[in-house]
Amino acid sequence: MNDNFKAQEIHKVALSGFVNNSLELDKIIITLSVASVGGYITYIVKYLQLISKIDIVILLFISLSILFFLATSWIVLEIFKENRKYLQEILQGNYDDSPKLDKLDNLKDISFKLGIIFSLLFAIMTVVDKFNLNEMEDKLSKTTKSGGINFKGNDIKVNSSVNGLGSSMKPVNPKPTNSGNSNSNNQESKQSNDK
Repeated sequence: MNDNFKAQEIHKVALSGFVNNSLELDKIIITLSVASVGGYITYIVKYLQLISKIDIVILLFISLSILFFLATSWIVLEIFKENRKYLQEILQGNYDDSPKLDKLDNLKDISFKLGIIFSLLFAIMTVVDKFNLNEMEDKLSKTTKSGGINFKGNDIKVNSSVNGLGSSMKPVNPKPTNSGNSNSNNQESKQSNDK
């Protein structure tokens, strides 16, 4: 009888641990899913404010991640409802497994894993996009090493305003030619002769 009592207590502790572990896992999954959705929406809003153009592939991966994380959240909420029903059935003496809970658990796992996969693809594409952007900036900085654009011998500085543009674009005064000098010299000599 003592061994039977020990076995029952071990079974109770194991069952309690199993149920608590499953519930905690579901809570963690729903927390991560909702946080990911919020993070992605914030990223999209901030990215559009800064750049106003988002790469279609990145947008696709973000959208799929959001979709699968939202699906995961909904599935976990359904699991919580079904767990409550299942536990009530157990208390009433029905010890049969719930095929609906099995399906929901499988869907939750697939949906959460797909959300993670599309999140990783989004991260990879963001890094590649950032790398390409940095590469373009490097090429641009090599062509404008002096900090400006060389326009017909003038160095035009590229600033956030157009200040200084007039002085750098100022036309060069033409130098007087020899014929012009001789005319002015002739006039001066005539004026001095008249005196």
